[in-house]
Amino acid sequence: MEKYRSAVILFNTTLEEFPDTDFKEEVLYLIIRSNFLFASNSIETKKEERYDNTIKSYYTFVDQFDSSKFLKSAESYFKSSQKELDKIRNVN
Repeated sequence: MEKYRSAVILFNTTLEEFPDTDFKEEVLYLIIRSNFLFASNSIETKKEERYDNTIKSYYTFVDQFDSSKFLKSAESYFKSSQKELDKIRNVN
């Protein structure tokens, strides 16, 4: 449905209400993914902030799950976000 912002809000709310959920690893990964997709589908003026959010969510994820089965995919979103930020910051 491409409601990435709503997904991030929902996932964060889930973690606030159920901090000990068995699905925490997956939820944190889905936050990264949703943040990345939200950033990449945003208007140009919002992309920098939203890619920054993707990177922050990646660090939160790896701080807690540095051996996750989702790590390779999460790293891909992280690296892509860094590349996009480099492009944005080199233009400005």
